[in-house]
Amino acid sequence: MSGCRVISIPGLTAGDFHNSGMPMSSKVYYPVNLDLNGKKCLVVGGGKVACRKARTLMAFGARVTVVSPQIDRMLAPSVRSGRIIHIHGKYHKKQLKGCCLAIAATDDPLVNRVVFKDAAVQNILVNVVDVPELCTFIVPSVVKRGPLVLGISTGGQSPMFAQKLRQQCEQCLTLAHGEFVRMLGAVRTRIKRQYATIPQRKAIHRKLMDSKILDLVLAGKEAKAKVLLYEILHEK
Repeated sequence: MSGCRVISIPGLTAGDFHNSGMPMSSKVYYPVNLDLNGKKCLVVGGGKVACRKARTLMAFGARVTVVSPQIDRMLAPSVRSGRIIHIHGKYHKKQLKGCCLAIAATDDPLVNRVVFKDAAVQNILVNVVDVPELCTFIVPSVVKRGPLVLGISTGGQSPMFAQKLRQQCEQCLTLAHGEFVRMLGAVRTRIKRQYATIPQRKAIHRKLMDSKILDLVLAGKEAKAKVLLYEILHEK
């Protein structure tokens, strides 16, 4: 495969991994984007990991409640502004009421397991950080550029490799790429009205993506990019 480097380990075959007890594959996860806008989500824990989880949920529009006797100082501004609700104290299952998602990120394995069991009984999506077997969903490593969101997952097998790939993607994807996606989204409804068939719509979208519009946006020439976009839409 062009551009790909295949790594081989002398003396090892695929069968060796089976014989050694190393899994060839893990549980298969279905990738999905959740609409958390305005939805209540619970984070149990107040350390740096819980802080990061809470802030990510908040960035995607969730109504976040954090349960912990203490919280990381990085969350304090969001609590003061009311963007995050902080319940001072220990976890109780009643705090799951009305939640669509819960994350357990404490340093107490027993508490984390209780959160998992309580959420699972109520059919609430739950993730115990770094414990895949106590998760009904796992969180990919994410690159977000406005409406453009890229999720990278290894199915829980190597989160650090997912992070490394995310860092590489962060260098390639800029806010300009997000702006380009926003521009395409702004004319999507118009394209549906203007072109009756799916092949016609695909053709015009392909033409927009293959044009110089993205290059102009990347160069900071958004006004010219919009002019070109509408010129293409008006072509006969």
